[in-house]
Amino acid sequence: MRDQFSVSRRAVLAAVAAALVVPHRMLMGDDRQKRDLRTRLNHVYIVLDEESWMQIRNGSMLEALGAVDAGLPKFRPATASDHVLYVRGVHTYLEIMGPQNRFGEPVGRVGIGLSVDVPDDLDALENLLRPTCTVERVHQEVTWDVESPQPWMDTLWFPCFEGASVAVWVSAYHPEFVRWLSSGKRHGTRREDFLSSVYDPGKPLVDLRRIEFPVGGDQKKCLDHILRSTAWEADRASGWGNGETTIRTSGRAEVNAGAVTVGMDLQRPVAASHAGRVSLLPRSRNGSEHSLDFQQR
Repeated sequence: MRDQFSVSRRAVLAAVAAALVVPHRMLMGDDRQKRDLRTRLNHVYIVLDEESWMQIRNGSMLEALGAVDAGLPKFRPATASDHVLYVRGVHTYLEIMGPQNRFGEPVGRVGIGLSVDVPDDLDALENLLRPTCTVERVHQEVTWDVESPQPWMDTLWFPCFEGASVAVWVSAYHPEFVRWLSSGKRHGTRREDFLSSVYDPGKPLVDLRRIEFPVGGDQKKCLDHILRSTAWEADRASGWGNGETTIRTSGRAEVNAGAVTVGMDLQRPVAASHAGRVSLLPRSRNGSEHSLDFQQR
């Protein structure tokens, strides 16, 4: 969701409370309500140091994985002036940013974008979380390279992540968005409806399957609460899972602290490679699972 949009993410977060002390009672949740809601991984963003970014942007590591573009609305090929790259899968995508990214995000920050397939579920999730968690709802529109603003998505922001090493949000696409994006050829509000025109089935990448990153304190409590409230199941050994994706955290909260790993399902193996602090490595004998390891400063 970090394709360029009219509302600045950091401005929105700065306008609300800068920190949130999460009550212990929020960890309990309401089992009757949470079973009616389900979030899925939409995408992950990672901000690289300058050396790693230049090697990634000028190299072939990402192109070896999947379809790479510069973002909405045209999904054009990236150029030397771009500081954000997107690698698209069937349901999920990876967003890689350099230190000069237009969003002002610091090197080492990780973003976990969750989404719901049905827009009404975002209303239900907001109502469920508001009694125990500070939530800011933002309506976003596509305003660039268009004659008039176009509906894009609604997003729930959680200001407890402001200034932390990780940002987490939940979004829902507007029904009009995919219809507009495809000039009326497609419709829908699911992740795959958005990605269907840019996913390349001839590339190895299928989807992102595993995310490991450092987070602690109130941010971890807030993340745990969001996942528990939307049908993710906790496992002491593997972290949180929803049958499609696993999210595993370590207990460090500082920006730039520790390593971040993004596990991927591939149709076929690719060669191991390195770009600065980024490593692409196989993780299974048959080559169906690989990971991008980001060693932060």
